[in-house]
Amino acid sequence: MTTIKLKTWYCPACPYHQDYDPADEELHAVHYPDVPATRCPACFYGRNPERVQRESDLLVQDDPDKQVSINIIGEEEIAQMEVPTEERDENEKVIMRPLNDDEKVEERRKMQEALNACNARRA
Repeated sequence: MTTIKLKTWYCPACPYHQDYDPADEELHAVHYPDVPATRCPACFYGRNPERVQRESDLLVQDDPDKQVSINIIGEEEIAQMEVPTEERDENEKVIMRPLNDDEKVEERRKMQEALNACNARRA
């Protein structure tokens, strides 16, 4: 499995964090049209743990343990994947089966698509 750490911004006043640059006004407006660029949306709307509206700017997260991460499965994990069947065993537990070849191809496609999207974001 591959883990990719994404550049992350966080609010120093609450637990909010995001994986896109809040200074990018166009992108920020797509997610939060009413919130000024660089501001924490949770604090702006009062959706923080204290339920208090306040002005707080998002900062770059330098601690790798606190950065947003994405896990991408590899060939080994695809080979071991199983999917549920309609059948159940004597204890009513769903019976699982290995992926068929078409399903493995689809999982590989999804894996490559996710990797391409991560690489595009990192550029």
